[in-house]
Amino acid sequence: MTENRRYHRMEIQLPVSFETEDPKHFYLSNTINISPTGMALRLTEPVKKGQFLTMSITIEDNKTAKVDAQVIWVRERVINDGSQYMAGVKIIDKMDRDEIEFVRFIAKKMMEHFKTLE
Repeated sequence: MTENRRYHRMEIQLPVSFETEDPKHFYLSNTINISPTGMALRLTEPVKKGQFLTMSITIEDNKTAKVDAQVIWVRERVINDGSQYMAGVKIIDKMDRDEIEFVRFIAKKMMEHFKTLE
């Protein structure tokens, strides 16, 4: 099975925190990979497909970009001491200042990555 992605995904771990529609439920996570339009997350608790998230992503120099996203897929992986979850999210709102900063960060990291391949 081949995937037809619009943008290249880059494997990188970035700290992420987010809230679900219920502001009382707060998650801490890390990215698995990122692209300009979404990311995959590693979670210790499941989220629901279709759920909306308000995310804070820590990028370089401890800057934080806030983005709104929607959960597109969720997978569970059973490990020795319990379950671990992965979720794919799509950035859904229009590009504000934080999202532009996030996309610039991704572009910079991808350029650095591709330079190492030369």
